[in-house]
Amino acid sequence: MRTEIYTMLTGITDNVFQDYPDQDKDYPCLIYSASQVGRATHTGIGHYAQRLTVEIYSETSEERSTLETNLIETLIEHGWRNVTSQELPHPDYYRQNLTFEREV
Repeated sequence: MRTEIYTMLTGITDNVFQDYPDQDKDYPCLIYSASQVGRATHTGIGHYAQRLTVEIYSETSEERSTLETNLIETLIEHGWRNVTSQELPHPDYYRQNLTFEREV
């Protein structure tokens, strides 16, 4: 799952990390974390619920908006649905937090 996610995200921007960026050199970038939980039924595992959280960091609002649009479009094409989107104000940069889910 992580390799698939990393491949999708690097198709949007080359700066993809699982740790927070160094402001001097890594903007714009995507920071992500992924998790997977098995959903049980009375006969065993019914399906897996996968959750992906992606934070967008950029120096301009235009960069943030472009990355957000490309991110949502790319993940929808791969079966993810966007469940939350939150802009996180900061005086020095633009930051957006998005959460996606899918069942496999």
